[in-house]
Amino acid sequence: MYLDFFSLQRHPFRITPDPSLFFAGGAHGRGVVLDALIYAITSGEGILKVVGEVGSGKTMLCRMLEERLPATVEIVYLANPSLSARDIVYAIAFELKLEVDAKTDRLIVMQKLQEYLLAKHGAGNSVVVFIEEAQSMPLETLEEVRLLSNLETHRHKLLQIVLFGQPELDEKLADKAIRQLRERITHSFYLQPFSEENIREYLHFRLQAAGCPWPQLFSPDAEKLIAKASAGLSRRINILADKSLLAAYADPATRPERRSGTGEPLPVVQVSHVKTAIADSGYAKESDGKWRQWALRALAAVVLIGVGALLSRWWQAGFEQAETLVIAGGDQETAAVMQQESLVQAAQDQAARALAEVSGATASIAVNGAEQTQTVTASSLAPAPESTPASSVVSNDGASAASVVSPAESVSANPAVPSQSVLFAERQQASIPWVVGLPSRTGYTVQMYAGDASDTGQLQSYLGYLNTLGMLDDVYVCQVPASGGRAAQWVVLHELFAGYSNAVNFIDALPEYLRKFQPYVRDVTGISCTK
Repeated sequence: MYLDFFSLQRHPFRITPDPSLFFAGGAHGRGVVLDALIYAITSGEGILKVVGEVGSGKTMLCRMLEERLPATVEIVYLANPSLSARDIVYAIAFELKLEVDAKTDRLIVMQKLQEYLLAKHGAGNSVVVFIEEAQSMPLETLEEVRLLSNLETHRHKLLQIVLFGQPELDEKLADKAIRQLRERITHSFYLQPFSEENIREYLHFRLQAAGCPWPQLFSPDAEKLIAKASAGLSRRINILADKSLLAAYADPATRPERRSGTGEPLPVVQVSHVKTAIADSGYAKESDGKWRQWALRALAAVVLIGVGALLSRWWQAGFEQAETLVIAGGDQETAAVMQQESLVQAAQDQAARALAEVSGATASIAVNGAEQTQTVTASSLAPAPESTPASSVVSNDGASAASVVSPAESVSANPAVPSQSVLFAERQQASIPWVVGLPSRTGYTVQMYAGDASDTGQLQSYLGYLNTLGMLDDVYVCQVPASGGRAAQWVVLHELFAGYSNAVNFIDALPEYLRKFQPYVRDVTGISCTK
């Protein structure tokens, strides 16, 4: 659409990996990683690992390796991360066109694979397997990858393996059950986000490769805005740059031939065009949402500190008065209980009034230079549940007269709020249809919580907190069976997300207390969940 307008020979910012548009990036760029990978593969280094965020250029590296590796290296490309431990051997055999099928016994498949690799090695050739999205592989399949790396002669590995994955791959490899695989990884490469200077060079390189005759198509401020909004990820850079060019093309004021007083061509893609691209891509909404969340959390922290101090004072005063009454004589036990209950109720009422005063207030938040207001509600200021031990008021004869209810427990005691055990049972029952249909679903979910299946106490407290935030209906509870030396677990999964980045943004916006449980993004195809 805009190619002729800007005198371009082809699209410079397509997101499909194109090796002819590979940007090496200087002394610490992707070119250095590429050279290191080529050296490690041709040297027979065994298992390699490449980690980078979504859109950081891992697939482009795969394409470049396919082009740059010598003809003596045969490449097997596995793009399906959900392969089982049994299936991965068959998948490699199929890619190598061995005479096997799904009914062939696994031992025979392994034998044929080893014979093929030995024949390749004898001819001075080698085989390398590229595994994409390795972070979504089951632990059992990753362990099978380690066993495949054992195919070797006395001096040489017969099969090279390169794992490409997101940062969650490192988290998975930290699992004690596959520590042997972690020890076999000889080289790890990390694709860092581009710096602002890298992004400026990247834009110029891509435009020149597309035949752009203009020395500076994007203004310096437009380049800086792309750098900020893209977070240094090449896929986002491509999306924003392409949409910015389209916005400039659609702008009646854009004239590529315009020049300065000295005759120099002037940049035509301005900040306003980039802002249009950012808004169209949804990145502005993500950024604004995070700022709003941070501002609300800060305001909530201030209010909750004050409410907490107030509760503490009422609590201590009530306990001391009740204790004094009990010591005075057993006949006054009933009065102590009534006094304590009265003080606890007064503390609850005072806390409710404090929250009511704040609820409805507005927080001023500066977003992209403009001041916005956000209404604060009591639910947005809900505190994290605290585990406060209950004490007992003991009479002279040693019998328990009454329980001193903690603030957290007093909420559950309120008939209007279901108890944590009831919430757990109801949520478990409501989760069954979703869990049953999980094998047929695709996309990403967020595992928000995981805990030992034999201990439901913490899980019940966690669900109680989700209920105070109004998030309980969006999560599902199920058990993951024991596997790889790990005991069975309760897990809490959030609703499905259409894209990985949407799930990441959801995690970033969670309250700090929820992020302490280390939520992370999971591909639903890799979840083995039971009712």
